[in-house]
Amino acid sequence: MKIELNLKKDVRKRLARYLSDFFVPPTFLILSFITITYQFETSTTNILISLVNALLFGVIIPILFFIYFLKKHIIKSRDANIKTERIIPYLISVILCFIGLIISESIQLNYYIIILWLIYLISSIALYVINLKWKISAHSMGAAIPLVILIYLFGVEMLLFIVVVAAVGWSRVELGVHSKSQVMAGAFLGVIISFFYLLIFPGI
Repeated sequence: MKIELNLKKDVRKRLARYLSDFFVPPTFLILSFITITYQFETSTTNILISLVNALLFGVIIPILFFIYFLKKHIIKSRDANIKTERIIPYLISVILCFIGLIISESIQLNYYIIILWLIYLISSIALYVINLKWKISAHSMGAAIPLVILIYLFGVEMLLFIVVVAAVGWSRVELGVHSKSQVMAGAFLGVIISFFYLLIFPGI
């Protein structure tokens, strides 16, 4: 019986690790940009620019920085369990999102691509500020943003994506990286910021 319980616990941990490692915030970021870009951008050149911009400043550079911090032991583990270890990566994320936003604006990419960069910029700033006091979940926030985008574009049927958000949140709790409240707060903040810029901001 004890062996069976340990086996089930091991399976849960492995599943949680796979989910947590695959569904990192950059994964959701590039999926969000692919969805928005192909939905609203008509120029092939602008589509390419938008996706390269997102891939570079939202995925490749942040991951390279994270790997560098791990190798230099600035971050002790890939989960960045210690709150203070997250400060520099979040600050870098703010800077990179600002660069991505400026490039999109200067090239005059579609309005909704710029809005998406704004969402990620404000989300990164929120993560940085909140993390100074409390270790909110960036994974959950990252999963919540495409949830809102999918609902906004394709309707309430896309609420099914909440299963992915819940699975990502569960993985972070199961791994002991976050509490349930930190996971729920991250998802809630991602939803609020996204809804504000997609539904309220365009009407101003």
